[in-house]
Amino acid sequence: MDRSRPVARLDLGWPGRAVWIVCLCFVLFMLALLAAVLLAAFTRNAGGGIAPTLTYFEAVFTRGFTGVRNTLVFALAVGVLSALGGQVMAYLIKRVRIPGARALDVLATLPFAVPGTFIGVGYALAFNRPPLILTGTWAIVILNLVVRKLPMGLRAGAAVLSRQDRAQEEASLCLGASRLRTFFKVVLPSVRTAMLAGGLYAFVTSIQALGSIIFIITPGTRLLSVDVFEAVVRGEVGQAAAFSTIMLAMAGAGAALLMPAFTRNGKRHDFR
Repeated sequence: MDRSRPVARLDLGWPGRAVWIVCLCFVLFMLALLAAVLLAAFTRNAGGGIAPTLTYFEAVFTRGFTGVRNTLVFALAVGVLSALGGQVMAYLIKRVRIPGARALDVLATLPFAVPGTFIGVGYALAFNRPPLILTGTWAIVILNLVVRKLPMGLRAGAAVLSRQDRAQEEASLCLGASRLRTFFKVVLPSVRTAMLAGGLYAFVTSIQALGSIIFIITPGTRLLSVDVFEAVVRGEVGQAAAFSTIMLAMAGAGAALLMPAFTRNGKRHDFR
């Protein structure tokens, strides 16, 4: 391809311009919200004016440190488990075709359609009595978040596997490799982009998760999103903005670290 030749632009007329204006307004609105949060986090009203301050971030290292630590640990665990678990389920459904594969596909995707509060109440009732008591532990929080985020990894992996040829997998099996070895040595590398996409989605959304976990967290498993909610209820807008800024920084850092993995020799991967 001759990169020196100019690329022709497609003129979509007034419908294209209208869509562009709507998108621009949406972007400006989101940037205004972000600016408002940052302004509230780093400034305070003093004598009728606005003065820079870092006072609100002191709560992050006192009352909110547990939330910061738990949020980071839980989000990392959920990202890894969702990324790997989604590809395992996609492989079982699209390649192995185990009995009940269609039902498993529907059940694994169902959490996308069920409200988070409904799932949270269900977990609080299901794991609050024998034979499996998980209430008050970190396991119930991670399990809840993994189930909620797994469908993204499953759908991404299924989309890739449905468009790939099975020749390499069949060659591996014919040469004597087990299905487990074939999965880790052949399948996982071929769906690396889908796995990273699912893991990144799970990590970023777990940082801000609230609705599905509000009923199952305890003081030892509290998250930053809960700190933001409680600060708003108390009327401490500055602290809520500071906690929100920390959440935004964590999500941005995770995305920035994973984005280079989507590129190779300066070219972005796709799902083909």
